[in-house]
Amino acid sequence: MTKVEPPDRPPAELILAIVRGEAHWSQLQRFGMSVQISDVSSSLNAPGTVPEVEATAQDIARGILAFRDDPTALRAWAKVMLMASFIGFSDLERQPYGEAQIESLWDAAEGLPPAQETLAIAQTLIESSH
Repeated sequence: MTKVEPPDRPPAELILAIVRGEAHWSQLQRFGMSVQISDVSSSLNAPGTVPEVEATAQDIARGILAFRDDPTALRAWAKVMLMASFIGFSDLERQPYGEAQIESLWDAAEGLPPAQETLAIAQTLIESSH
């Protein structure tokens, strides 16, 4: 699902597209980031010029659903979400199902497939945002 993003897309929009699974996390290299993902260890080094974004429960839900059929991609995406200090989750904790979405990220980063309940919550969140 690697999409090539136009070079003029604002950085915050691109980061949110990555959170939603609409763009591949490798696009973070545009900002001078170094991202390494493996089963043993993972790292993300970001320069201080990366804009901070706040992820919503709907953003995370879209990402989970985008990668649900590809366990390797889901795990890598979840690891990036959790390592990226410029992606905030503070508002997420106060949103409906926000805690469940955070737990789903941790499960996915550990290589666990999304539970049916997780997928149902994600679908509900997306439907309620329309």
